[in-house]
Amino acid sequence: MTKIQSAGLYILTKYGKEAGTIELNKLFYLVDVASYRLFGKTISGTKYIRAEMGPYSRAISQELCLLEGKQIRMETKPSRGFSSFPKVAWSVIQEITMESDLALEEQELINQILDKVKGLSPRDLEKLSYKTEPMLHILDEEKKTNCPLLQEPLDFKIIERDEFMHKFISNLKTPISEEERKQIEYYDREWEEVELMLQGS
Repeated sequence: MTKIQSAGLYILTKYGKEAGTIELNKLFYLVDVASYRLFGKTISGTKYIRAEMGPYSRAISQELCLLEGKQIRMETKPSRGFSSFPKVAWSVIQEITMESDLALEEQELINQILDKVKGLSPRDLEKLSYKTEPMLHILDEEKKTNCPLLQEPLDFKIIERDEFMHKFISNLKTPISEEERKQIEYYDREWEEVELMLQGS
């Protein structure tokens, strides 16, 4: 299962209701923006463009279509919102019974985002997506050119990173020095002695 499929299945399960294609794209986008802000990478791995109704990724629908009739249900319904096109509604056929392929921190991040947007309409989700750095940047460029930059890719690199997490992850990538390795070994031995004492008491 691809990351888009794993993320989509998890999002739809936790969302607790069906989501239209535009609505689902906004949920994916907001999750990916939050993930990039914290970890320097998106959960889905997909690329977004500036579409007429905000951030959009064609790959999301393409990937989730492969799960239709298995884990995901896809239905075409008349539009009741601000779009004249028929609504494609996505939902899970049954809740996830097996463990998700997503890492625990990815699951927790999705849970937090879904909790924050709970009760928002698709239009509200769209407005929220327009407040993110990649969309604000595109809107600024459109003002300069006085022309909508539809189909332009959104640049996640301009997202302001969470400084604490940025430093934390950078430190994880830094090789451990010989002095730090000896210190870790020393504390490991100390802990082993404590465990032996506890077992003998």
